Amino acid sequence: MLLRAISLFFFCFILSFDAFSISQDELDAIKALLKTQHKIRILTGSAPGHGHQSANLQVMRKLKSLGFNGLFEVVYRDENMGIGSHGPYPANMLKPFAQILPGLMEKNKEFMTTDNMRVKMLPVSDYLKKGGDKVLINLSGAIDDIDIIYYFAKNDQFVLTLSPDKWTDKGEVFHDEKFFSSFSTDGLHYFPQIANPENPLNFIAEAMDYAGFKNKILGLQEIIKAHKEHEFLAAYGLGFHGVDKIVKIVSALGSAKKLRSDLFKKGIIIGMISNLNDAETTRISTLLLRKGYANFKIISITDKNIAQALQNIKKDDIVLVKVGNVPQNVFEYLFAHSTLPPTVAGYNAVSLMKYLGTPYLSMVLDKDITPAIDLVHEATREIILNGGNSLINFYLASKDKESAMVKKFKAMGDELRRNKEDKLPFSLLKLLQAMEDYYAANKIEVSSCSSAANKFLALGQLLK
Repeated sequence: MLLRAISLFFFCFILSFDAFSISQDELDAIKALLKTQHKIRILTGSAPGHGHQSANLQVMRKLKSLGFNGLFEVVYRDENMGIGSHGPYPANMLKPFAQILPGLMEKNKEFMTTDNMRVKMLPVSDYLKKGGDKVLINLSGAIDDIDIIYYFAKNDQFVLTLSPDKWTDKGEVFHDEKFFSSFSTDGLHYFPQIANPENPLNFIAEAMDYAGFKNKILGLQEIIKAHKEHEFLAAYGLGFHGVDKIVKIVSALGSAKKLRSDLFKKGIIIGMISNLNDAETTRISTLLLRKGYANFKIISITDKNIAQALQNIKKDDIVLVKVGNVPQNVFEYLFAHSTLPPTVAGYNAVSLMKYLGTPYLSMVLDKDITPAIDLVHEATREIILNGGNSLINFYLASKDKESAMVKKFKAMGDELRRNKEDKLPFSLLKLLQAMEDYYAANKIEVSSCSSAANKFLALGQLLK
């Protein structure tokens, strides 16, 4: 269909596009605009985990890949703003961001990430005291703090807010301290940029060292080495009531190995990205011993004997490695190389698994999060609540490439990668449309153009 705003954007010609696609000319124009910007402001709010930060990091990576080489000014809620608006989350959100974004992160200091993004972390309280310069693009990939959004949508600045797929199905634009417009993003994802290093061991060493997790490098490298000899299951989102969930997962894997030793010929390493304390670790071991699982072991990623422990795994063993926090690029790499279905929680990780097109279990009971396959839902219910053998059957089906479940996941991933646009370029186009609508309604002249790119640049000049 033809949109009126497109004709306003491109006085020189009118382009047509469907609901969720943009033309190559529009994409080129967005890239040209991003290359001229000296700064993009990223707004991130409060959360108990790393979901908001992960979504914003995805946005930053995509902006970088589209040609932006300026400074990312990441504004985060700090202790001088109090707790988050959605519960007693950490008052200062610098640390959660630092845990997934590799770099020497300090507030109010510019630094360079391993993938060459220039970043400066700015506490909201500092911004409130000093104010900030106008920038064309104020953006959040995930934020719930409406008070922060309204504050930044002032002084003729526009704020674009997005969220991961199924978190909300719309993008919103704010201006002049109030809501301005919205648009549908239903079915659109942040496409991950998963590392594919020539030397995975060097990749792990660099990423973990730069993120401040030097003590985990050896253990993660040993996990990577063990991929050739053993199965690997990346686990995340088990922190809430995690003991019971882990016990159920290990029990099901052990039973599946006994039932079909022809499918499960190797030992299993579970890389636990969620954090477990000593009491939880002890309880897991105790409960599994009571169930008769003598071949189960738990080891910390920082244990000095981890290399020997992983090298000595036998085909009937299941070893849980307490990994804890890792930067986002390592997180994605581990999940992309999980040979058994990972467990995830939160819309970012779910979106990653959908993109990969391999079986997974989400810790959220939501029919929209996993494909409509009874086996998947029953297995999820069994982990969260109680059940029979659904979880065992899920793991058995995951090892059969011809099973209906595996084919369903693969088809979902294939369709997503083939037919869907990344959320960000489409949303940037909508942001610029909103700006143009505002200028037109207020009779603010925008210079005529000789090209689509120049039209976007003219819009940007109005905010300077």
